Amino acid sequence: MLRLLLAVLLAGLSLLMFVQVVMRYVFNSSIIWSEEVPRIMLIWLVFVGLATTMKGKHLIIDIMRERRWISIVSIAIKWALLIFFVWYGTVLATKVSGQTMPITKISRSWQYAAAPVGAALALLLGIDEIVDLFRSSDDAERAAMAVEA
Repeated sequence: MLRLLLAVLLAGLSLLMFVQVVMRYVFNSSIIWSEEVPRIMLIWLVFVGLATTMKGKHLIIDIMRERRWISIVSIAIKWALLIFFVWYGTVLATKVSGQTMPITKISRSWQYAAAPVGAALALLLGIDEIVDLFRSSDDAERAAMAVEA
């Protein structure tokens, strides 16, 4: 579902920008709102796309994979940054809620709300990463006990 939303955002953004370029250079006219809406779409595409990176399917160096403490530090830093984005993004979106964009009159909070929403989605999708980390430590302890026995 999330990937479908990202695909729709990307397709809409691409189509809108293509139409704008054709309108400007072929018809010598432009769509007046075609600068504000694509900006909002791109920001949402980036921050919602952030959530898809939490699936744990990243390229990793094998030596680092064997070091459990590196995984713990990496996850802790990632979660701290995401929590910061949720907290401060919410504060920022609330502060600009009274401002509107000049052409479309869309509230600027829609633009700034992408950061906390994307980070919150990333946190929700990243829970399985923490569960896997604890599960792998339990498996390692069981393997060590089996060797000793």
